[in-house]
Amino acid sequence: MKNKIILNIILVYFIVVSIVLVLQLYSGSEDKDMPITETVKLVDKLNNSVVLCADSPVMLVNKRQVIMGDQTPFKDKGSCYVPLGFFETAYGAAVEDDFDKKQATLRLDNTAVVFTAAEARVISNSNEKSIPLESPVIYRNTYAYIPVEAFCDIFDKEIFDFDGKMLIISPKSENVAFDPALESEMLEDIEQQVNNLPLVMSESNLRKLIGAKSAIFGIGGEHSVTQTSAGKAERPVISNSQSDRIAVADDHVYAVCGGKLLVSDGSVIKEAELPYGFSADFVTVYDGRLFVAGQGENAIMPVTEMTFDENDAEQTRTQSSVVAKGTKFCLLYCDLEDKMQPRVRRWFYADGEAVQKQLFENSLSITVKKSVSELLNGDVYSAPEYCDLNKTTAFGFDEIKYMTQMLDSAYTVIYRFDLADVSKKADADAFLGVGDDITLAQNSAVFYAQGTMPSENGVVVNKVTDLYKINLINGAYAHEKLNGVLLALNRIKEYGGYAALAENSGRSILYTLSDSLSADNKLDLSVQGLVNASCEGGSVYLTDASKGNMLIATLSQVYEEDESSEEPRTVISAQEKGVIALDGVEYIRPYETTAVGLGKNKELDNAEISMWALKDSAVKTAADSIGEAGSSISPVRTKNIADGEMLFDLSLFVKENDVPAEKYNGVYIYNVSENNTPVFKGRITHNDEGRTDVTITDAAYLNERYFTLSENKFAVNADDAEMTRIASYP
Repeated sequence: MKNKIILNIILVYFIVVSIVLVLQLYSGSEDKDMPITETVKLVDKLNNSVVLCADSPVMLVNKRQVIMGDQTPFKDKGSCYVPLGFFETAYGAAVEDDFDKKQATLRLDNTAVVFTAAEARVISNSNEKSIPLESPVIYRNTYAYIPVEAFCDIFDKEIFDFDGKMLIISPKSENVAFDPALESEMLEDIEQQVNNLPLVMSESNLRKLIGAKSAIFGIGGEHSVTQTSAGKAERPVISNSQSDRIAVADDHVYAVCGGKLLVSDGSVIKEAELPYGFSADFVTVYDGRLFVAGQGENAIMPVTEMTFDENDAEQTRTQSSVVAKGTKFCLLYCDLEDKMQPRVRRWFYADGEAVQKQLFENSLSITVKKSVSELLNGDVYSAPEYCDLNKTTAFGFDEIKYMTQMLDSAYTVIYRFDLADVSKKADADAFLGVGDDITLAQNSAVFYAQGTMPSENGVVVNKVTDLYKINLINGAYAHEKLNGVLLALNRIKEYGGYAALAENSGRSILYTLSDSLSADNKLDLSVQGLVNASCEGGSVYLTDASKGNMLIATLSQVYEEDESSEEPRTVISAQEKGVIALDGVEYIRPYETTAVGLGKNKELDNAEISMWALKDSAVKTAADSIGEAGSSISPVRTKNIADGEMLFDLSLFVKENDVPAEKYNGVYIYNVSENNTPVFKGRITHNDEGRTDVTITDAAYLNERYFTLSENKFAVNADDAEMTRIASYP
């Protein structure tokens, strides 16, 4: 009896277990047919998947970021092409490329595939078949690019295309599917990992990116070239730049001259003491503090323990020093308790050479560049490092970002200094391969990558311009593509955002972009060949390559309701107002409703200063000719110049019998009268008797004194009829 009961219990147990197993199997088959469930996470869907983006050397393989090398995928006529090496990196395939025969072979899973221009021969065990290719294999710069769709058909993979930008390749057996409506945020996050300034992450990835030598990479491994219009001027026609070698603080002027820092109170000029081995090339003043930048060669820097009280007063200071070994870019912060003798309170140095320096309302941004080839230490690459608050900070490889279109093989490190709080450490970001096309903003940097790439038949086709913006404080990222080659990018101070001038198939296009780089509007301009742009007073001024015409476009700001935001979105638009003939003007500087122009009188071939009234168009109101035939004129960068007063650098030739008899090189000073007429006031030169080759580059005006600076001379002149010389150095 007992045995019968036991047998019945065992039988019931097996029946229950069988029912449970059947239910689990049925449930499992349901899940297989319905992959989008609450229990399946997106990261699980990426198991055994490969994610890639066109024009990016980065991909995800089984959820891990991998760099495929210096050739990148691209799209052409609806197909996505990947370099042959992609299959080796992503799937472990063995690959061979025979450029002479135009034949590429990959071996994977006991199958060999031989790609030729029009077909793929698939050899598996003893079977062999030929498959016609809908998209042909393409060779670029001797590298084979395979249509990835053909690979997927042969090896039973499926492709999910997200927004026409990102591809996710998965085995068909896993039945992976995505719902963009529900998973767009997660898909966009994946796209960030493979397309938007990915990280270097390791020295081995760095080696893959740059190879073992200095190189410049472009889209699809092609040499990246910035395309410009024929006859384009090197010097911008419109410029808002100010001097960075001369600065004004209260009643003193500081100037960088011959690597030295000079200070003047208007009556004498003295040389300030700087660390031994330091050579200055930049100076600025903010809120009573002096900042001096330059190069150091084994410079001996003071070591200071930086502590501050509530009033920003220094509390402790150690009397010692340290040698910044090698050649370094250096930035010094000095106090001005003794205005004639600034004292170094904090210093900073970095490997490399300064490329850009930009002063903003309360911050200073500097880009420093160092070639990777110069950072070799035996067989080990060194990531960039810098010293701040007397402590050395090294970047790890996992902190270095790089451009998806590699523009060079140098590190570019961007440093942002908070001038309002000198006790703060510098914000810094390191990038690889960003090139020199960087525009600095208050707390961010905009990189742009552009160029041309030959198509298969050799015809040069303009590529789009990629704009990338990085917030230097919180790392926020923005990306935008513009049609055509970027010619100028200017900050719109009045509204925020940017104005971008681009050229596409000979057409000039003006884009207005929001602060987050979203393209608000596009305006096709009536004038072709425009190459320069400037924003001033809510208008954009554009000039052509020959400096013969200027187009004015006015900017406006409107608000549009945005369903995704509680606040209306600010949109900037531009409207073309008219084209004017510049009549020989090579430089024009807008001042609200008026502008001053510098150039040549075409009839007399001499230098000319002109005044313009700016409204919907521009009207020339007055002009004054300077010198004789052959003279030329350009602006001097000025600081603290009184309202209505202008300084201009002149190179004048006075010719007699076609032989240069006299040359005057200096500055001419003009006042602007109430009726917008230029009135000559005087001139200053740094040339000694018998010399005519010294050019004044920077100037300032303070307490009825003119302070002028050439490459190796600093002078003070009185504001009188004779421009009397008061002091000079040397």
